[in-house]
Amino acid sequence: MGRKERLKQAFLREYGKMPQGRLWERGRTEIYWKELEREIPAEDLVDTVTWNDLEMDQIFERINHCQSFAGEQVLYASLHILEPAEKLQQLEEKIAYFQENPESYAEVLYHLRNIGRETSDYHLPMFFQNLDAFAIRNLWFYRMLQAILVFSAGISVAVQNGIYFLLVFAFNVLVYSMKKMEYEIHLNLLAGLVKLIKEGKKIGEGPYGEAFPEIRSLAKEFAVLSRKIERVSGRKLATATGDFQAMMQDYVLGATFLDFLLFQKIMRLLKGKNREIMEFYALIGETDMAASLASFRKSLPLWCKPTIISDTTVRFEEMYHPLVASPVCNSFQMEKSFLLTGSNASGKSTFLKAAALNLILAQTVHTCMAASAQIPPSQVMTSMAVRDALSEGESYYIREIRYLKRMFDRIGETRFAFLVIDEILRGTNTRERIQASEAILRFLSENNCLVLAATHDVELTESLDGPYQNMHFEETFREGDIVFPYRLMEGPSASSNAILLLKAMGFPNIFD
Repeated sequence: MGRKERLKQAFLREYGKMPQGRLWERGRTEIYWKELEREIPAEDLVDTVTWNDLEMDQIFERINHCQSFAGEQVLYASLHILEPAEKLQQLEEKIAYFQENPESYAEVLYHLRNIGRETSDYHLPMFFQNLDAFAIRNLWFYRMLQAILVFSAGISVAVQNGIYFLLVFAFNVLVYSMKKMEYEIHLNLLAGLVKLIKEGKKIGEGPYGEAFPEIRSLAKEFAVLSRKIERVSGRKLATATGDFQAMMQDYVLGATFLDFLLFQKIMRLLKGKNREIMEFYALIGETDMAASLASFRKSLPLWCKPTIISDTTVRFEEMYHPLVASPVCNSFQMEKSFLLTGSNASGKSTFLKAAALNLILAQTVHTCMAASAQIPPSQVMTSMAVRDALSEGESYYIREIRYLKRMFDRIGETRFAFLVIDEILRGTNTRERIQASEAILRFLSENNCLVLAATHDVELTESLDGPYQNMHFEETFREGDIVFPYRLMEGPSASSNAILLLKAMGFPNIFD
């Protein structure tokens, strides 16, 4: 069995399993996202606070089966962008193709694996977005040295003395040697583009190519560009292996600066095709992402495609959090905001995260951890994992009100908002916390949003009864132990367990 068949069999064995031991670096993976972020309206983004609150890096790791650097970068970026229904449907068609065609899944992954995940290749998006910065400077100088070399050859023939040519040749080699390192770094980056084009062409022309017509079309368009890059980069690769003849050829050609001129011609071609190249990059990445999502869905105990609806009601049947082992599922319908109460460790925070996460995944990767999901197009913002920022001189309370203020700044926008707040204003005293929390939550409920808020202040369940629906989690007591069913219940919580938990943890009997 050849390498290709071995890899295809491995892909099929790993299909539907959790990714294991896949190393990734946030810094390089987010390069594509950082280049893309500036073009996306704020209301269509998962902001940094929400990303960190929901531990989205771990969600990325849970989904990531991508075989190429483009796939990883596009998946990471896609988890930040709340897409319209039409774009989600396009993604769904690719995911469904892989779900229904396992042989094609393995074949396409083989080509994506050939693209690979070389560290330098992750910088391609930055390279394409800043082509002018990577161009060879002072090209006129190298043209002048090239002309002088030709002129010196003519002089040497005329006077029958090669000293003039040799002196100019040596000077040109010296100049070339000083600049070649910078030039070769750029060529190494372009080698990643060659892999994208060559393997993309194979995907587009394979028996499964009709599922990826845009890839096939663009790969053909870039074929000439790919060959020009290969002509130069292939020679540099031979030089890097230590081949003496290749090294000598490199320096002989280097004295003419032909490679510099060809590289600059390639850069002009890239600049003229920059938009199409980035589109091709995204298509390859989306294909890899779709294959990864097909495997992710297979690995879940329960999942569904969300239904995007026009009203402002959120409905989930049997919803859960994908990072929780043996999760308890909950069903609910939010026609108005929820105020969530309950004992410590009863499941409030996990439920809040699961709800926010599922609304995000519904609008980014068209997948929910639930039996069914109906959601409106929504921007999603959270205020949960608040911490002191000592290096910035900010207390817990100051940081928390900054998080809440950003919600106030955004809810006036046209897009409906789903806001999740865990233990609102817990960084201040009880009297002011209750007064301020009531005012904030009441204001939010009267604007274009649904709020899912958790609190230990039972006073709020009475003052906000009306604009908010009271819901709670509870515990049961069995033979001196506290048992948590993690089931969402209607109405306010009527119990507390802080002291009982202290006793259960073995604190001295100081509470009687």
